[in-house]
Amino acid sequence: MAVITRSLSVTNVFNGLIKLFCAKFDVHEKAWDNSYELSMFLKRLGVLVPMPFFSSRRSFFEAAMTGDVAELQHCLGEKNFDVDMKDDKGDTALHTAVNFRQVDAVKLIVRYHPDFDAAGKDGLSPLMLAMEKGNRQIILAIIRAEGSTPNTHDEKYVYPLHKAAAEGEMDVVRALVEKGADVNVRTRDTEDTPLHLAIANGRRGVAEYLVSRGARIDIAGKDGKTAAQLAKDTGPSMLKVVDPQSAANENMRQPPMEVWELAAPTVVAKISTLPALQRKITEIFNFETRERQTVTRNLKTGTESPSETAPFTSLSDDAVAIARAQLKTLGGKLPGEKPEGPVGNSVVGKFKI
Repeated sequence: MAVITRSLSVTNVFNGLIKLFCAKFDVHEKAWDNSYELSMFLKRLGVLVPMPFFSSRRSFFEAAMTGDVAELQHCLGEKNFDVDMKDDKGDTALHTAVNFRQVDAVKLIVRYHPDFDAAGKDGLSPLMLAMEKGNRQIILAIIRAEGSTPNTHDEKYVYPLHKAAAEGEMDVVRALVEKGADVNVRTRDTEDTPLHLAIANGRRGVAEYLVSRGARIDIAGKDGKTAAQLAKDTGPSMLKVVDPQSAANENMRQPPMEVWELAAPTVVAKISTLPALQRKITEIFNFETRERQTVTRNLKTGTESPSETAPFTSLSDDAVAIARAQLKTLGGKLPGEKPEGPVGNSVVGKFKI
């Protein structure tokens, strides 16, 4: 296979090749106005032609599409091509590389300081297009590039931070915020902030990070709900990271809860949770030894304080009678009796007497 190198005179070789092949294949020279077309023709004939030899507007965009970093480097570095020139569809080379997910091509192009706000054929900036395509490497390469701006948006005023927050892309969220993204920016149609979208999609870590970076919890969306209200609707764990004070207040308003559990065949426990006091009190009734022990747990610190055991004779008759009834209901037995039914959800051995 014949090989043409760049060490030859470009003008002489180019003109010679045109005359040679046009004469040999009876093609009019005017057909070769575009050097890219000639290179493709030569390749079909079995002639290996390095692409940089025929660098052209078309080869430039072809390189962006295929990830030909050598050709891109030649066009931008040696031929001084305008990095922001657009193809016939209205895309820049950066748009093209993003569209075809060419990571290395994107990393090279951003070094030549392109217009990061340039709109492509779809009206999107390169970063917004990258957010649509979802390639994290490309997204981060554009965000971190010198001169890039994180506060770009589409026609509905959806910003990159809205998309990253909704999808739970913490690396992208961090990169955008560190680059200067507005954490309280709102969409046009729903008036949602990135925090609204993080909460609505259950992105607890992202929500916590946004709040730590200044995201406001009192901004209402078009539905009238603030981020704090949305977090409350989502659940206690989300409310705790978004609005800790409200979460504490909400916890204080919760009513006491009481459940009975079987700890052993002759042992039953009454577990009382008191949110307002941040305490859980477990009363353990042992019908073998006929004693009760109380364990108090601090829900805030996790510390437990067991009491001295108290004989049944020191308790009210009603307290013992209720404990005896619960023991039987849960399938336990009094000493000397056989169990009346299956233990069921027994937690035998769970409580220490």
